[in-house]
Amino acid sequence: MAITLSTGVSMQVAKTYASSIAVSTLTNASTAVATTASAHSIAVGEFFEITSGWGLLDKRVVRAGAGTTGSTLYLEGINTTDTDIYPASSGVGSVREVTTFTQITQVLQPTSQGGEQQ
Repeated sequence: MAITLSTGVSMQVAKTYASSIAVSTLTNASTAVATTASAHSIAVGEFFEITSGWGLLDKRVVRAGAGTTGSTLYLEGINTTDTDIYPASSGVGSVREVTTFTQITQVLQPTSQGGEQQ
């Protein structure tokens, strides 16, 4: 049986999503900004998945940052200023809001080592 850690950490994975909305522009900026083709209902602090022509951003879950409005999404913590990694005008794709998460239980200790098949 697993134990509960006192650190207060919980691990979750996206379970359900809202419908996809096309992204018409995605900026190269210290905080990337996506402009959607139609209005979205994503509020500041909510999570969404983005698909993008930029490999490092494709299929990532991102939190909406300050400044997010009806057709603009600020991608909190996403810096796309390096045009070698994020070529200008090639990052468009789509976004979809994460509507529910599933908690992963029985995690004793997160680690990047071990877990080899026996």
